[in-house]
Amino acid sequence: PTLDGIAYMAKYQPGDYGAIQWLNANVTGSPAILEASGGQYSDYGRIATFTGLPTVLGWGGHELQWRGNYTEPGKREPDIDNIYKTLDKGTALNLLKKYNVTYVIVGRMEREKGYEATALAKFRGFMDVVYDKQGTVIYRVRE
Repeated sequence: PTLDGIAYMAKYQPGDYGAIQWLNANVTGSPAILEASGGQYSDYGRIATFTGLPTVLGWGGHELQWRGNYTEPGKREPDIDNIYKTLDKGTALNLLKKYNVTYVIVGRMEREKGYEATALAKFRGFMDVVYDKQGTVIYRVRE
């Protein structure tokens, strides 16, 4: 037993754990990240949670609870899905720019969300791979 909230990830989600460690060690400032969005009290938003980096949207329902409406999460959810699902580089880049995203995460949660492997692989064509271990990849937008 431990009070370390991330300790379980080292054993059960080593790719995401390593990605979080890499981001914490190598990223300065507060660049926005993109990761899959999902239900409350789930592993969605895990990278933002353990790095403190802003994400486009973690738990939409949690935002509803604090904002009192679903207007903004309702706009962001389809954009997130579109970035991960589209095969069109221009569409993905325009949406990444819209949210000022610097890093895109592709790991267990993104695959479990059901995004197609070919769509997830598209990032390699126009972004730099900065981390790729144990099933989790971090892409950085090229400057």
